[in-house]
Amino acid sequence: MLINQPDSPDLWAGVDVGTQSLRVRLVDGEGVVVGSGSGPLTSHRGAGTHEQDPEQWWRVLGDACRQALRGQRPDRVAGLAICSTSGTFLLADADARPRTPALMYDDARAGAEAAEVARVGATRWAALGYPMQRSWALPKLLWLLRHAPRGYGRTPSRAGSPCCTVRTTWPAG
Repeated sequence: MLINQPDSPDLWAGVDVGTQSLRVRLVDGEGVVVGSGSGPLTSHRGAGTHEQDPEQWWRVLGDACRQALRGQRPDRVAGLAICSTSGTFLLADADARPRTPALMYDDARAGAEAAEVARVGATRWAALGYPMQRSWALPKLLWLLRHAPRGYGRTPSRAGSPCCTVRTTWPAG
């Protein structure tokens, strides 16, 4: 049985991908929550490392969306906004399939790469007023390209090199 189904108002979905869980809220045009769903996310931490499995994000997103849409018509969803932890980084293939675990925002293994990026781009970083951080995307990219096991994150894309992505905020709709 469908509930709260006026003829025309659109619904809007918001997704929050956090460190410990993924949450979905579905609201109507007045901002009233008409559905919600969530699921836990698992992190793997070590000495200076913090990873998540991006495939788990997709599984939990599907489950949370189904929970949020319970009793609603999916075709009423007119837009989607996604937010997440800034600075989480992974390599993906040309079809956007993950090729490496996600290095989370606070993963600190790229210290040597951060020092190298800071040295090579010293003039640029000084002009921008940004001291290079080991948790930023560029040092993480260098670390992954140098340290990912052969065939794991190093599979070429159609253009001949890995693609990369930074998990941050994506509006869609």
